[in-house]
Amino acid sequence: MNNKDNQREEAINRLNMLHELLGIDKTAISDFKTGKIPLSIEFFPRSPIGAISLSDRPDLESKVKRFEEKQNCTAYYVLNSCNVFLTILYVSNYTEDWNYERPHPEQKWSGSTWMLPLLL
Repeated sequence: MNNKDNQREEAINRLNMLHELLGIDKTAISDFKTGKIPLSIEFFPRSPIGAISLSDRPDLESKVKRFEEKQNCTAYYVLNSCNVFLTILYVSNYTEDWNYERPHPEQKWSGSTWMLPLLL
């Protein structure tokens, strides 16, 4: 198994954790398994209202793909907050950091948040 395969397996485990902790739809997990990255759109003051595939937003998909290439990571869930901020949950290339990066019951997890105009 190569490094990307290990990252994808870890991403599936994390998506299952998010399902257990936050109730994300199981469709997001099955979509990820077919190569699609789930994108959740958030409208304040409410919480995320549903996930679509990142491929439905090519403008955002290209930004996330560049982020993955630059960081040598695997994105597994993206949250778009009012088209201002993009939060990318990802599996890093550093296996020793994975326990820290995983979602935890205290609702602490690692991600990267970017203002959309700054995400190249």
